[in-house]
Order: sequence, then structure tokens, then C-alpha cells
Amino acid sequence: PEPLMNQETAFLAALGSVAGYRLDADTLTLLAGDGNPVVLLAPQEQLPLFGINWQVTGYNNGTGGFTSVLADTELTALFDDANVSGSAGCNNYSAGYETNGHTISIGLAVTSMKMCPEEIMTQQSAFLAALAMAATRADHRAIVRGRRRTDEHCGVA
Repeated sequence: PEPLMNQETAFLAALGSVAGYRLDADTLTLLAGDGNPVVLLAPQEQLPLFGINWQVTGYNNGTGGFTSVLADTELTALFDDANVSGSAGCNNYSAGYETNGHTISIGLAVTSMKMCPEEIMTQQSAFLAALAMAATRADHRAIVRGRRRTDEHCGVA
């Protein structure tokens, strides 16, 4: 959309004019050559991994691209202490996982055995493969685009 493109153009231009910075408590201020602020940055809240029922909005399709979830399907991920489970679009799934700092290792998923139309089954396979590919909680090539069930956008799933 044009408003986002305009915002991106202005932001990139502002970054190009940065000559210095100032760090105050919770704010990073990028400064132009004349000392005037051009960009203000604040830390983002780190959401907990578990205890949130994540609704997946996109996943790696296995060919290097990120794809949206099919209309009228729902992909979810709910992490507890040792397992991730949810809807894979057609079937429910469950897989074990381990974390170490910001790294994550998700095991192979087991699913229920319901059959759905071919495109939904293809999505399910690709999504479950993307889960297994995740190496870090912020790995944008896997399943990081999600939101809380309350429709509040989140950065990491």
C-alpha cells in the first residue's frame, strides 16, 4: 500500500542522514550531522513463548518463500513446558521442543488422521515442515509471523 511505501521511503532517507546517536535510558536517538534527532527507537516487549495461543499468519513454504495461511483455515501453536500443539489447518498436531536461550529445536509432529482437500493437506505438510525448521525463536524463515488470538500482532511465534 502506498502509505506504507511512503513511510518506508522516509525512514530509509532518515537512516541515510544519520551521523551519530544518543542513548538515554530506554531510547536510542539517531542524530543527523547537525545534531537534530532523525529517528527515535525504543525496545520492544519480549513476549513469552508459552502461555499464548499463537495464530500463525504465515510460514516458510519450503522453497525459500513466506506464504500466508489459506482462507478458511487456521494454523495455531500453543507452547507448554515441553510440547507445542495446535491446529495444522486440517488436523491437530503435537510435537516436543527444547529451548536454550533464544534457540529452539522442535521435533517431528504427530497429527490426527483426518483427510481434507489436497490444498489444505499441502499447507499442513508445509507448515509442519516449517515448524521443524525453526532454529531460533526469531527465525523469520520459519514461523515467526503470528498473532495472539486477540488479533494483537506479535513478532515471534
